[in-house]
Formats: sequence, C-alpha cells, structure tokens
Amino acid sequence: MAREIDRRRFLISACGVAVAGCSHRSVAQPDAESTEQETSLPTDGGEVADGDPPPVDAPLEAKPMCGTPADGSGLDKCGVPKKELRVPGGATLAVGEVLLMSLTDRDAAIVARDAGGFYALSAACTHECCTVSLCKDAVCGSMVSAAGACSASKLVPLAPTGTAFVCACHGSEFSAGGAVLQGPAKDDLPALALRIDGDDVIVDLSRSVPAATRV
Repeated sequence: MAREIDRRRFLISACGVAVAGCSHRSVAQPDAESTEQETSLPTDGGEVADGDPPPVDAPLEAKPMCGTPADGSGLDKCGVPKKELRVPGGATLAVGEVLLMSLTDRDAAIVARDAGGFYALSAACTHECCTVSLCKDAVCGSMVSAAGACSASKLVPLAPTGTAFVCACHGSEFSAGGAVLQGPAKDDLPALALRIDGDDVIVDLSRSVPAATRV
C-alpha cells in the first residue's frame, strides 16, 4: 500500500507540472492542503484501504446530507446533477468574502457575498468541467481549491475586479460575477438559485438565475 500511496503522490505531482504547461502563462497550483486530504495516512501508521473513511484527524468538516435531490430543469453544461447543495456556514460570509463547496467536479458551487447580497455560481468550468479554484489575491498568485467530501473551502477575499476564479486544468479565468475573462472557456459560469437556512446557504444546482440575482 505504501508503494501505491507513493505512486499517487507522483501522479499528483506530475499532473501539477502538466497543468502549468497547458496555459499560455504559468497557472498557480491550488493550496497543498486540498491535495493532502487524498493522500493522508492514519496517525497510527496503519494502511488506508480503498473505501475506508478518512482518518479522524483529516481536515474535513462534513455535514450529513449536504447534497439532496432538486426538481429544477437543470443546467445544460457539464452534466451538473439536479441537487441542492448545503454549504455549512455560507450565510456567515462577510461582504467581500467567497468560498467554494463541492461533492465532485460536477456538483460544485461558489458562494459569495458582495455589496448587493449573497449569490451562487456553478464552480464547474464551462470548458471541460473541472472545478475552478478561488484566487487568494488580486493577481491570483495562489489559489484555494475545493475541499471535497461535503466540506467548504477556506474563506478568501472576493476580487471586485479582475480574475476571481481560475480553472487549473486549462487556465480559463472568470470574474467575481462568473464572466469569462480568458479562455479556452467561452461561456460564463452559470448563476444559481440559493436560499438562506440559518447559518447555512442552500444552493440549487438545478436552477439557473440571472447573473445579477442577490439574496
């Protein structure tokens, strides 16, 4: 199993190098913390078998039933499933903050808050459906990627202008409102319906809304 873990680490590292070469400029890689979740070993030195739950000290803050069926008409991009995605703590965002929540590449959402209120975007890049990452600064020198497993990413400042979201697969860039700033993606990130439930936000992946919608 140790050999298999080493092989996975090598593949992850090689993929990162390949990704940077796909764009016409260097694409910063997401924080290591999001990758480490896939390769963490138990603290007692035991092996991690396929299908085993993550170690008890894994940085996951999962909430049960974070994805439930929805009845909207669905999106016409990337095979996004008809689900509602519960984002723990999403309603506690301050103005000018954003986070990312995902189960898989296709059921991932961005939740942000600007001066107008809360809004949500599909986080599936409209080029080839990879999950986009959040830029941590105005020049996108580093990024935060989805934590996965029903966990929200770290909160980062929302870039009011310029690039806010980047697809690390092929380098597409999007504004805070989801508009394409740089290809190869040609379509904007779809805006999604959301509602507030206590401290959480529930994003309806099956219902698109006008980009200016705020709650």
